[in-house]
Amino acid sequence: MKKEELKQVYAYASLLWQTFKVPTEEDKLILQSQIWYDFLKDYDLETIFASMRELCKESDFCNIGKIAKGCQTIYGLVEKKLDEEDVFNEITKAVSYYNCDENFYKLSEIAKKVVVEPSQLARWALCETETYNTVVASNIKKSIRNQIQKQDKIESVGIKVLENIKNNQSLGFENERKLLNEVGE
Repeated sequence: MKKEELKQVYAYASLLWQTFKVPTEEDKLILQSQIWYDFLKDYDLETIFASMRELCKESDFCNIGKIAKGCQTIYGLVEKKLDEEDVFNEITKAVSYYNCDENFYKLSEIAKKVVVEPSQLARWALCETETYNTVVASNIKKSIRNQIQKQDKIESVGIKVLENIKNNQSLGFENERKLLNEVGE
């Protein structure tokens, strides 16, 4: 997409979502345009419009992160999203006293965030089976749920938006800091 085509994207969004408004203040418009361009620059207009149409079917609100993710899906760039059971099984298979370092680095990113460090796999391997299957498994699953919720929150807001907020580039939202706290940034 070319930067000049953003006007078409905005017009299309305003047709699909009644709540979508282009900022009238120049500085907010420039910032929004930069964010949208960063998200969408790698996709052609037809792909962007197709993603927007799909999002419109499931949401009453325009979300640039979800539009970009839809474009990735159309291009086949999105990895299969792991659910709680997939991540738990992955961690359980990695639990080993002897190969903890090697196993840790083979884990998915979300599993690594739950495990935190390779030695944790070794500590879990030393637990009694009953303790692992009850207490440890329960704690692991709770951590997985928290990580998945955090990841979903980040995806719904968009990484670039969070980076801009962290860099004190206000987007005009009242609860920016609250949002950062919710996703643990």
